[in-house]
Amino acid sequence: MGLMLTEGLDLKEPEKQKERQQLVTQHCIRFSESVIKDISAYGGFAIYAGGDDLLFMAPVIGKTGKSIFEFCDFISSKYTESFKDLCQEGTDYTKASFSIGLSINYYKYPLYEAMADARSLLFDVAKKYKEKRKDNSLKNNIAVRIRKASGSSSGFVCWMNSPRPKSKNIFRDYINLLNRYYLTGNSPSIHEKDQIMHSVLYHMETINELFLTALRSDNSKPVDPTRKSHTENVFRNYFDNADQIFGQNMVTEIARFAVDVSSGYQHGFVQGLTSSETGQSNNNELYALTSMLRTAKFVLEERS
Repeated sequence: MGLMLTEGLDLKEPEKQKERQQLVTQHCIRFSESVIKDISAYGGFAIYAGGDDLLFMAPVIGKTGKSIFEFCDFISSKYTESFKDLCQEGTDYTKASFSIGLSINYYKYPLYEAMADARSLLFDVAKKYKEKRKDNSLKNNIAVRIRKASGSSSGFVCWMNSPRPKSKNIFRDYINLLNRYYLTGNSPSIHEKDQIMHSVLYHMETINELFLTALRSDNSKPVDPTRKSHTENVFRNYFDNADQIFGQNMVTEIARFAVDVSSGYQHGFVQGLTSSETGQSNNNELYALTSMLRTAKFVLEERS
């Protein structure tokens, strides 16, 4: 079960523009009324909805089979679309942004601690993770942490925008990876998919220097679409015994996603969170990648 706390960018301007403030208030009311219905349709429960401030609980996998990450992306996009007519070029409000703190916990985990974690993820991580980006006036980040019954945890913070039109959107690529290999179909079985991911994570963490060197080598020069990346070659060497076509395709796509995450890390679009303290990040692109994949593996386990 996930506990989500959100906050949008303040679109209000000085007191002299009271008419604009009234419009913002009207938009906030309409947005909150609409999103409550969306939360219910997904299978969640709204605790508080006050304009762009939301607090609600939702399952990791919703009624329609979509993941909570896809639902987060939906709400963020809906917020941006809802307020686009109030955003003006040449001001601080050229685009509405929406930050999310998502705390996913074992169902017996104390609710007050989950709420404190969601708040910390939103205000201490998501809303502050913008230092490396040139357009740091925009937040639009999601900070996620998963705590399992064993006490282990993993998490990441990621920018939900694309840096440029038609460029890679790491968060949506992550959602697509989940949809393609975790949430759809049963061939191979969920158990086999879980074994593939377990093997990938084991090798990346055991021989991390090799994978890290390959990732940094790929990001140090322009991508050649006619040749496999160093990262893909490393993956192919270690997972060449994946006899099934599905397994080969899954490993190849994870390798390509790894290169995108590594590049995104260098530009400040994604970062891993340590399990010890919210917001303290391991300064390593491989850690950002394994944090995202461990979270994906948890979603797969939940589906099973």
